[in-house]
Amino acid sequence: IILIVWMKMLNAKQLGGYGEKEYFEQELQRMGKMSIEEKKTAFITLLLVLFLLTNPIHGIDVAYAFLILPLLLFFPGINVGKKQALDRINISLFAFIGTCMAIGTVGSAVGMSSLITTTLVPLLEGKSTIVVLYVILIIGMFVNFLMTPAGLNACLSTPVTQISMDLGINPMAPLLTMFMGMDQVFLPYEVTSILLVFSYGFISMKDFIKYNLIKTVLYFVFFGLIQIPFWKLLWLI
Repeated sequence: IILIVWMKMLNAKQLGGYGEKEYFEQELQRMGKMSIEEKKTAFITLLLVLFLLTNPIHGIDVAYAFLILPLLLFFPGINVGKKQALDRINISLFAFIGTCMAIGTVGSAVGMSSLITTTLVPLLEGKSTIVVLYVILIIGMFVNFLMTPAGLNACLSTPVTQISMDLGINPMAPLLTMFMGMDQVFLPYEVTSILLVFSYGFISMKDFIKYNLIKTVLYFVFFGLIQIPFWKLLWLI
């Protein structure tokens, strides 16, 4: 439903032809045969994928693959990576992303978990499960302004579980609700992957806020009409 609404707002029909199989076949022909550099890059990428798939067997930290394999592209004899590519890297973007990701660690260190638990339990006592779930959904949505999803998972999972147990609710539904709340974003910096896409200028800030506000409103309706009744059928609530 959200995709259909976005397509209507973006007048997606004006893009005519870009979703057809023929379009991709034509573009593939225009690209011509793979060059030697492209084949080397594909091979390095294949090694990376194999390393990730076999991680349960060798147990080596996957960070080493992302560190070493791209470096191979710059080695003599491979020469896929060029000095000019390094000069064009937007270092400030990575510094900004790293700063945003660090917010979660700081939030956990200053005791945000215990603060949330002691504040919410008295307020939610005696409330229906539906009210509790909507409150957690809103908390996940707004706390995402302050912390990254990874930080929120580490910081909020324990207090949400404790709150659920104190209120006599199965923690599974509140935890899932918290994760869904974090998916409702209004600004690009809230999620690293979205921030990366936004940094390339694919969408303006005005449109970003508008489309995601509509997405959030639609999800709140879906949550009440579909998600909660479905969880009741599964005996989660």
